[in-house]
Amino acid sequence: AVPRNPATMASVANNTALTLTTESIVKITTTAGLNTNLDLQLNITLGAAMNHNDDRIAVVWYDADDAQAVVTLVGDAGATDNDVANADTLTLQDVATIPMSAADFALLVAGDFAIQL
Repeated sequence: AVPRNPATMASVANNTALTLTTESIVKITTTAGLNTNLDLQLNITLGAAMNHNDDRIAVVWYDADDAQAVVTLVGDAGATDNDVANADTLTLQDVATIPMSAADFALLVAGDFAIQL
């Protein structure tokens, strides 16, 4: 069987600075005005215990016009700094969509996710 590790989650509004320690997922709490991953305004600083090279972070956000949660891998490829921010050259890859209402999205917690290694 593939090992599963419980996810840890930090929550933040779109376009708000966030510093992570060991969290594996970032939840963008804003549920209005985000219709594509290009609408994300990220300013995430990675904690000292996290790898800073070729940074990648899973971001879950709510696509308002399609009524779905979206999981996007956000990368700062080749970066030597400790952040994932729009000021850098980001790569955005949507990897999953889950149809739901904004009210259901608000209820998502870390326990709803598991990381497969």
